[in-house]
Amino acid sequence: MKNKVLLSAVAVVFVFSGCAGSRDVGVAPDGAQGDAGRIDGGALDAGQVDAGPADTGGQTPSFPYVEEAKDEVRLVNRGFAITFSLKTGYWDLHRGAEIVLRRVGAEIRTPDNDVISTAAKGYGCSLGQSAVEGGTLDTTVVCATSDGSLPRISLTFRLADGDPAFTISMAVKNESNAPLEVKKLLPAVLRDRQGGGLFVGTDPARHRILENGSDAYLDFYARLFPGDAKRAAMSDLFPWEAEGNSVSNLNHAIHDLGSGRGFVAGFLTASRSIPLATVAGDSEGTRVDEATGRKGFVHWGLESPFIPVAIAVEPGGSLSAEIAYVDAASQDTLDALERWASAVAKQQGIALWTQKNDPSTGKPYGVPNGWNSWTGSGGSGGYGSTIDEPLIEGNLAFMAREFEPFGMDWFQMDDGWQKDYGDWTLREDRFPPHGEIDSFQYLTGKIAAAGMKPGIWIAAFVAHAESETYKAHPDWFAEKDAFGKLSASGDLVYDFTKPETIDFIGETFERLNHWGFRWTKLDFEYWAMAVKKLAEPNVTPVEAYRRGLAKVRDTLGPDRHLLVVSGLGPAMGLADSNRLTLDNMPVWDGMHGIDDISDQGFKPTYRTVARRYYLSHRIWINHPDLIFFRPHSDPAATPLTLDEARAFCTVVAMTGGIVKIGEKLVEMKPDWIDTVRKLLPSYPATGRPLDLFEREFPEIWHLRVAAAENPKSQIPNPKSPYDVVSLINWGVNKDLTTNPFSLMPDAPRKLGVALADLGFDENAEYQAFEFWDQRYLGVVKDRIEIDAAPHRAYVVALRKKEAHPQLLGTNRHVLMGATDVTSETWDVETKTLSVTFDAVPGTDYVPFEHSFTVSVPEGFEVTDYSVAGLDKSDLKLARGEGFATLSFAAKEKRTAEVTVIFGR
Repeated sequence: MKNKVLLSAVAVVFVFSGCAGSRDVGVAPDGAQGDAGRIDGGALDAGQVDAGPADTGGQTPSFPYVEEAKDEVRLVNRGFAITFSLKTGYWDLHRGAEIVLRRVGAEIRTPDNDVISTAAKGYGCSLGQSAVEGGTLDTTVVCATSDGSLPRISLTFRLADGDPAFTISMAVKNESNAPLEVKKLLPAVLRDRQGGGLFVGTDPARHRILENGSDAYLDFYARLFPGDAKRAAMSDLFPWEAEGNSVSNLNHAIHDLGSGRGFVAGFLTASRSIPLATVAGDSEGTRVDEATGRKGFVHWGLESPFIPVAIAVEPGGSLSAEIAYVDAASQDTLDALERWASAVAKQQGIALWTQKNDPSTGKPYGVPNGWNSWTGSGGSGGYGSTIDEPLIEGNLAFMAREFEPFGMDWFQMDDGWQKDYGDWTLREDRFPPHGEIDSFQYLTGKIAAAGMKPGIWIAAFVAHAESETYKAHPDWFAEKDAFGKLSASGDLVYDFTKPETIDFIGETFERLNHWGFRWTKLDFEYWAMAVKKLAEPNVTPVEAYRRGLAKVRDTLGPDRHLLVVSGLGPAMGLADSNRLTLDNMPVWDGMHGIDDISDQGFKPTYRTVARRYYLSHRIWINHPDLIFFRPHSDPAATPLTLDEARAFCTVVAMTGGIVKIGEKLVEMKPDWIDTVRKLLPSYPATGRPLDLFEREFPEIWHLRVAAAENPKSQIPNPKSPYDVVSLINWGVNKDLTTNPFSLMPDAPRKLGVALADLGFDENAEYQAFEFWDQRYLGVVKDRIEIDAAPHRAYVVALRKKEAHPQLLGTNRHVLMGATDVTSETWDVETKTLSVTFDAVPGTDYVPFEHSFTVSVPEGFEVTDYSVAGLDKSDLKLARGEGFATLSFAAKEKRTAEVTVIFGR
């Protein structure tokens, strides 16, 4: 995003009016009795419907299954049951005997704010098709009128055996003789005034709501707040007219602090809209479950809006919502978030970059890691757009020498190479031709010769008014909506409903292919959604954006990496990676304070990365943005410390994120280089922030390192699985377990986690070794805990204690074995511990000495040791209480073996 930070709500307050009132068609808006039809609980009161099987004469039924009675249809899966009242048009969801969702309907909204509900007068609901295949139940309920005066609404529920979640596909058919204008579809919505309620725990005040961006436009920040929070003022500034105190993009999670249980809901697609998940738990209007006394939420909904356009459905035509998803039976909120992301990948058939084979090697691609010539902008002390060929060549030579042997494999040229936004040809004053080839063909050849893959930045979806492209084709561009006019004031946005613009995008990216680029960073592409009045009617901005992005994807092909910047939902299934935060900056706390959602710096960037951790290695690879070490050029900014840089680097490693250096390579200091080397290559999996719902900046991460989790990875995993726990003291923080949240001071504190919370064997003992200090912490059983200094990260490898010597940790990679150790064996006869690893030599500028720390249990002692290819004089052995450390410098890059022989 460079420094074009999305404007705050203050800037848009003059643009959008507040929500318009809605008009209900055929249904009493306040739940009144009368001609509108009965609004009652019928037989679906809390506690009366159980998710257990029906009476089957002692036979155990197959799950899922469907039961039909006179006035209701009941869908039953392990752990939950959906009961659809054919008489009222509402459905309930029970988990066991507990009510979770009460009186949920589906709705159509028109531009005139008419509300057409499944509970509308005149509708009759009936069971349509229902079938079970391969353990999956698909059941359709159809609500229609006899005279076709209201649209036919079909809801298809899909339940899979053993899955705590289900999906809802909503389709609308216009059975009238006039066009039907639709501005949004709501596959699921409940309101207190209609008897509805959402029940997760005992009280919304003790719940925490996690958003995934908000109000469609605010895609760069993931809010987290109490369940009884008031509606944010900014939500009334946008045109979606969404209900709820929380309006989340794509999905949301509602976490109960008391039980640890969560409710996750959202959508699996975003093909025509940015769908929204909404909820309200205002303490002034809390719904109470009469059976248990639990307080619930007074509103909940899943919306598929087509605003700022409305879709015209012609007579006999149909329209579908995005596919909705509800997980109400998971025992753990983090499980549920991860399951949602996996469901998105399954629904869209997403093949992760690390699941594709590199045709040049026949091995799967790894997580791409590299350098970015933008280096955090000229205003922060980087190069910004002031690049040229000699600068690129100098940094390339440095990277090839200091980083490529350690696994740095991508080298990206950023802004500054092009003639103008829109004119994506070379500035020959900066990048002159080399005889018959141009500068980029020359440079990509040099990058490839250095053993790396070339990358390029481009903002191909926007242009400047001064560009030759705009002057020649002003008709190619769309009218921006109000948000686009304010936030992208200097950029013109293409209308991707015009074939000419799609052809132009294809030609632009064919040029990148011709130049030899293998990585493309597509920036500012999200502005293509901030438009209105597209040339082709009935096409939404999201749909047009996906046309443009699909052309990029098709032109690049599957073996060129595509990184986009934000635009989360509509980019799903098309992007290989996503930079889902604002630009990072070389500052710790940010420039404007802990509560500024548009702030930039390590902690603001980290907060969003942590809250979106579950997307990574499921939908795409998360890009946490640039790694910095230098001080910001603004003298008011406190310079970074090495510990602070290492803390951010730890997050990149624990999330399996893209390692991207934001420094001028040729000016990097040895400590900086040594730190980055320890992140390479990235391990292709993401850990979990265990205290995500308890801290503003989560302090406890857990990553399971196991070969079974990454069978297609090119990175060899150690023979024995183990765990890595990261404990990070972010200094000033917020305790999210209080309401309102309370401030935590910038001070030392104890950080730790019970091993039972990691799923460990409660009867076993574990060896603990900390990476950054290279310190053996001894044997732990019940809990790992550290006295954590402020602004510092601690990374602890936990390996189940064996009766014999074993590997404790290495200094090569922060995960201590996940990417550098290929095997570990213990020979009981010869009492020999053998560790095979990838040896890497250092350089004259930054030497590197490998170290391996192994346990020395009571009764054992080291009697001999060796490293293949090295003389004994090249090795150093240091002994400590219960451990020994073998150190040496490799002479060449190769697979080698460490052997340690023990006596008793």
